[in-house]
Amino acid sequence: MKEVKLIKQNGMMKIMVGDELLEPAGYMTYNVDGDQFGAMEEMGNRIVFFGAYATDMGLNCLAGSKAWGPHYYLDYNTFDFTEIDRILEMIAPHGKGPYIIPRVYFCTPSWWERDNPDEVCRVQSGESARESFGSKKWRNDMWSAVKALIDHINDSVWKDLIIGYHVCAGSTEEWGHHGHKHQNDMADYSKVNQACFHEWLLEKYGSVEAVNCAWSSSYKVLSEIPIPRVVERTHALGGIVRDLKREQHVVDYNAFISDQIAETILWFAEKVKTYTGRKLLVGCFYGYINHHVDAAHGSYSVYKILQSPDIDFLCTTNELGRMYSFYTAVDSIRLHNKLYICEGDTRTSLTTCLGEKLPKAEPDNTYYKIGGWVAPDFNTSIGNLKRTSLLALTGHVGLWWFDMWGGWFDHPEYKKIIRMHQALCAAQTEGPIRAEIAVIVDEGGVKHFQSPDTLRYAVKLQLLEMGLVGAPYHIYLASDLPNDDFPADDYKVYIFTHFCRCSKDIENAIEQKLKRGNKILIWTHFAGFERGALTDYEVAYDLDQPDLMCQIRQADFPIFTDPFFPKTTGKFDEYPNQALPCCRFVSGTEENAYILGRGTENREPALLWKQFSDYASVYSLCPCLPARVLQKIVIQSGVHVYSLTRDVLMAGGKYILLRAMTEGQKRIHYPDPTKKIVDVYTGEVMENNDSLIDFWLKNDEVKVLEVVD
Repeated sequence: MKEVKLIKQNGMMKIMVGDELLEPAGYMTYNVDGDQFGAMEEMGNRIVFFGAYATDMGLNCLAGSKAWGPHYYLDYNTFDFTEIDRILEMIAPHGKGPYIIPRVYFCTPSWWERDNPDEVCRVQSGESARESFGSKKWRNDMWSAVKALIDHINDSVWKDLIIGYHVCAGSTEEWGHHGHKHQNDMADYSKVNQACFHEWLLEKYGSVEAVNCAWSSSYKVLSEIPIPRVVERTHALGGIVRDLKREQHVVDYNAFISDQIAETILWFAEKVKTYTGRKLLVGCFYGYINHHVDAAHGSYSVYKILQSPDIDFLCTTNELGRMYSFYTAVDSIRLHNKLYICEGDTRTSLTTCLGEKLPKAEPDNTYYKIGGWVAPDFNTSIGNLKRTSLLALTGHVGLWWFDMWGGWFDHPEYKKIIRMHQALCAAQTEGPIRAEIAVIVDEGGVKHFQSPDTLRYAVKLQLLEMGLVGAPYHIYLASDLPNDDFPADDYKVYIFTHFCRCSKDIENAIEQKLKRGNKILIWTHFAGFERGALTDYEVAYDLDQPDLMCQIRQADFPIFTDPFFPKTTGKFDEYPNQALPCCRFVSGTEENAYILGRGTENREPALLWKQFSDYASVYSLCPCLPARVLQKIVIQSGVHVYSLTRDVLMAGGKYILLRAMTEGQKRIHYPDPTKKIVDVYTGEVMENNDSLIDFWLKNDEVKVLEVVD
């Protein structure tokens, strides 16, 4: 067995297998009979992922898909690896072929769930919802299945092709609770999970008396403490932010969910890492902190995962439409010398309904026939594939092309983009294009919020708006700010999300590292709530007064007209078309501040700028600042803006992508007029007229440029 490890080269984490360097790009499909493996290897993809299913259950409860194929865990100590061998032989006949990372999915098999009714997850109504992450028996039994798979492969002709294992459980393999088909029926109310919660409370507080003191409760023993009910978890007594005097029990349970899932992942990762002699990579799905924005999903212990020596790579899905954003803090992942692999879940004109390619897996509903499963046209498909490639390249991260049920990329022009990605990845450099904007995510802040749409606006949609500003940005965890290796002086603008009651260490790091050097700090949506010194603004949340109405027109948010998202129905004059609950500035706060924006109805200050001797602090009550406002702030910071037309821009290393949101004349401002700028896909040398590159794009057309040394 060759030793496999990660190395950092040109700002990107790459894979070393013995003395062979692999670009972090590969291929994955659920349809192993689609005859795609050989074609993808011919296009340069030297890494293949495939599903190894210990369970006979479908991926999740909500979509209702059935199992993609046969499972191998038939009963205690009973395994059938016939399907595993068949897949491996197709990928690498007679042990000759690409490198392989099995995606091992150990959700509960149906027989195990029947045998262990006290060990499964329960929703509040009492119905079962597959594995409980609190069950030690589930862990041990599923580890026996994973270990048996490793043993089988180690005794096969494919042993030397395996470079890692991708450990998966939970809904859609992504380590969330399966919940139930009713979306408001949350997990996990099983007795085994309740006992796990009690252990967590004992570790945090030390005694039931300390819990009572923190919660203003009167429990006699820990075993009396219930899991908060659904209504408590989905709604806050104070409207948006939880009242610590009355809702500390919900805040604690929210934190527990993420800690428990992260600890479960690390338990399996340590087992696999140790059992394979620490010679292979281990990875997981985790950290959807910019997407779900809901404490119930359990994605908010990313920093704990990154500190572990047993996890080498993390993965998430990403946006489907022409807009883009990463769902996690990809730059923190790289800062910790781990690999982030972007799932290239990219629809094309060849995308078909699930039932046409894998009828055995089609659910008894229309989930896979509508919405994002509808194929785009050819030109949009070209733009989406280029976006997926450049998202990984400019982000300096890995990628697998996700040909979900096969045939999505079977067109010469699509294959050209996939083949080109390998060459572009090998040629990518750390500079000259570098981000000067940092988005800082305080993952711990989410536990203090109810699950409102406004929090999603403040995070997910804010990042999509960032893509229209015309300048690249990086995403970090706030927990990295206190660390010595955090590159604080690399950035001129900082945008803070999820910031609600951050830790003192983070607060001190902001004071010492960021409030200097003429940086601009931008705060939104309850940031620094109850801690005015952090943001330099005193804000209050007063339910007795009318909520602020923020007037932002649909034209400022092109995502709502994106073909990959459901069309907005009815009149949409304001965004959103109801009052936004948000903080208000305390009276007098606007003194010595520049008022950049006011509320539509009450005309109160809603966007303020305070200038200090060595930095500026900007606070927006609106949860999502539109690109046109952000762009004006960014320009004043001295950040280099490559495009002013508010089209989608990705830039990093030596590559620039511009995707037109409207048809018209486009311009890229590259700061060095001596550099040669080339169209990546046509080879055309662009006229660099005094640092300005002009060209015309049709709506949704994509231009990809390379800065040539």
